[in-house]
Amino acid sequence: MIRDQIGSGTTALSAKGWFEKKDNHVLLIIARKQEKPKILSIVDQCDKNAFISIAKVAGVFGKNFENLKL
Repeated sequence: MIRDQIGSGTTALSAKGWFEKKDNHVLLIIARKQEKPKILSIVDQCDKNAFISIAKVAGVFGKNFENLKL
């Protein structure tokens, strides 16, 4: 849904929760600030128990973002 509605790429990582020892998935999404409300709405629709961490980054380089500056 995130890719289809926002256009943001999403990376799925396999994970194992250390506390409960359960296999799980982590979605890594790099998006612009203005996309945050829509992404949060999609996550809420799909998983009411999702654990979400939001962080600011110093820069994002690559496709659809800034060119790498050396």
